Amino acid sequence: MRINQSMAFERVNGKLVLRELRKLRELRKLACQGEVEAIHDFRGGLRRIRVLLEIAGGSKTRRLRKRAGKFASVLGAVRDLDVALALMQAGAIGQVDTHTWQEELRTERGTQLERTRSVLMSPEFTRWTRKAARWARDSNGSADAKNRLTLVLSNAIEEAREHVGGHSDEDMHCLRIGVKKTRYLIELFSDFFPETSGRIAKDLERAQDAFGLDRDRMRLNTLARDRPELRGHHALDSATNLTVLESLATNALCEASTLVRDLA
Repeated sequence: MRINQSMAFERVNGKLVLRELRKLRELRKLACQGEVEAIHDFRGGLRRIRVLLEIAGGSKTRRLRKRAGKFASVLGAVRDLDVALALMQAGAIGQVDTHTWQEELRTERGTQLERTRSVLMSPEFTRWTRKAARWARDSNGSADAKNRLTLVLSNAIEEAREHVGGHSDEDMHCLRIGVKKTRYLIELFSDFFPETSGRIAKDLERAQDAFGLDRDRMRLNTLARDRPELRGHHALDSATNLTVLESLATNALCEASTLVRDLA
């Protein structure tokens, strides 16, 4: 779906929300069946809708965004277990026999998947999709889309940059979220940008993936400390060091700022 740059920003935003809702409808059956990539993509779709609703502002969109966050967190419980299992199967813990642990995680995944299925097939989720679609169809306004997008993207980049150099878990979390939000904006509004935006979005995705892998390994490391079969073994190393992560994020955000200049 191409968007017209002459449209009011609110109208463009609404069209993009409708597009993401259609994708969710297409993915819902596979996600309920537990297909790993469908769960990942469904969660990503909810996050994109949350970004679009955040941009729009207003009390109605805040309520819709809060519900989307609730649904995403349910899917996140399954996704975290999928990632932990994938890391173990890839040998992240070394030569230790983790068969019993993996079976426990698969049992827990079944429990969380049943919870996910009940939420996605619930009247609450159906009502949310209808309300979001109604809001998106009714969205209108006079704000110029190009100018509004310039402001929104600039703010997202600056929010991420504020946490570069901070070494706390909170700083790293906020930096990763900022990189992801910037990437989503560039991908969602790609019709407003030159062709180079595709490469820039890929660079942001690589930085985001590096942060995500580091976070996933550290989370698995925390869980591993309580496992009797892992006592006496070295803890998992971080996927990469902090300096490399910050460098990836800084370079990707610097490239993203060129798009703001192109829009201005």
